[in-house]
Amino acid sequence: MPISQRDRKMLWARSYGLCALCRSPLIQEADSSSRAGIILGEEAHIVAKRKNGPRGLSGPRENIDSYQNLILLCLPDHKKVDEQPDFYTVEYLLSAKADHEKWAANKLAAPQPLHVLKPPEEDEIPMQLVPNGETVWKLVANAHLFNIRSLPDDDKPDESDAADAFLTAAKEWGEIADVVEDQGLTSVSNAQRSLSELLAELHTQGLFVFGKRVTRTLTGGIGEPSPFHVAFLIVVREDEIEVTDASTDAAEQQRQGSSST
Repeated sequence: MPISQRDRKMLWARSYGLCALCRSPLIQEADSSSRAGIILGEEAHIVAKRKNGPRGLSGPRENIDSYQNLILLCLPDHKKVDEQPDFYTVEYLLSAKADHEKWAANKLAAPQPLHVLKPPEEDEIPMQLVPNGETVWKLVANAHLFNIRSLPDDDKPDESDAADAFLTAAKEWGEIADVVEDQGLTSVSNAQRSLSELLAELHTQGLFVFGKRVTRTLTGGIGEPSPFHVAFLIVVREDEIEVTDASTDAAEQQRQGSSST
């Protein structure tokens, strides 16, 4: 019985038009304008059609021409497989076919929409007073998203400019943190020192920084779920800090420390 069109279509589609062993393309552009293309693939039998053929007695002989007993190969691999049946056994070929078709299915699968999932406790994590450049670095380094809030553009442009300069620098350092870290500890220390200097400038104007870092989960696409780090930074005036917050005392200590340096 010849191979049915249904089985033939299943074999080519599930193999992605590639050899199941070397994954070389099995359709090639034709040199002649009279042909649409050249087919280089062969629908090889795992258990041979003839009993004295390769692996002819190594498996069931019913449904010899069915999809289950076929593997799509390039010409060289077909010859190699049939001339070395002691190595390319029925079990070997069935496993190679299954592995290849699983790989092909992943290649053909449509990517899932991307979603960033917040952990349920994220909103309960408080913003903490940021004391120095080292803490800023830990918050922003290699973050995937920066949620920052500066001062309102009101009648104190000097304060707004200082807040904007700090937040811009923190974001930029965070975006290139991997490069800085590759350059060594001295480069990281220099970045942290630069951030500390900007913080000190804010303190002289009665401005303070609060922040937190949370890890969300990125899902979708074609890969496995992965961590998605978000850095939160806000600049506030001293009179905006809640009196009940223990960080009020820390803010005063920072302000005094900045003025003494």
